[in-house]
Amino acid sequence: MEKVIQETLMQLKNQDETLCKKDVFHIVNGEVMYRDFVKSGVIDQTQIAPFNEAMCVHETIFPVFSEAFVQMRAKGHHVSVKDYLKKVLDPLGKMLEGNSSRLFLWFGEDVFCQMNVLTLLAYLESTDFSRDIYLNSFEEGVFRVTTHKIQLGNFQEMYKNVLLHHETPTTAAFPVLQRGVEEFLQVQHGYHPIISYMKEHREMSDREMVIQLLKGFPSLGYGDVQYKELMDIYR
Repeated sequence: MEKVIQETLMQLKNQDETLCKKDVFHIVNGEVMYRDFVKSGVIDQTQIAPFNEAMCVHETIFPVFSEAFVQMRAKGHHVSVKDYLKKVLDPLGKMLEGNSSRLFLWFGEDVFCQMNVLTLLAYLESTDFSRDIYLNSFEEGVFRVTTHKIQLGNFQEMYKNVLLHHETPTTAAFPVLQRGVEEFLQVQHGYHPIISYMKEHREMSDREMVIQLLKGFPSLGYGDVQYKELMDIYR
């Protein structure tokens, strides 16, 4: 995957040299992708930050990144507030607060990633972020990038509908986020196919179940920790 990312970034840079300008920031999906981006050498490390969250699980609150938000998310992840700040917010630092000309979000098209995207967009909207925002989305396991220019406006309300209340939002999102929202709500309301699968295969060991879920439900993009939490609820 590292080589594929490097080749794709080079292609995108050749198409648009401004991708690597010093005032363009990039937020990527987690530590693994962050390391791959840094190793590629295409974009300067100081312009890249990981978003180390999993907004598809645990309770949340509004405003995003408020003191109450940090406390609730830290509790859900079973870490201290100090550790949460160090892992999640500290890496974002200047990416969210600096004077960038453009901000690129690099996230998969799965539910895990899209709930993180929704959270970041809700936060940026709450700060009256005025620079250009682009989402570079890609299929799970394939770094084939589709670029979406984002217009802020309804993401705070959507965040509250979806992640706080588990309700269908009153306004539609751009297609990749809309698909993520719909599938996330299916999981929350217990009628996603993964729920039936877990109930029908109760005899499996936890380890085997996680292996099968990772193979069988790539559109969720969950990791073993998130799947084990679902198993605790529905098995």
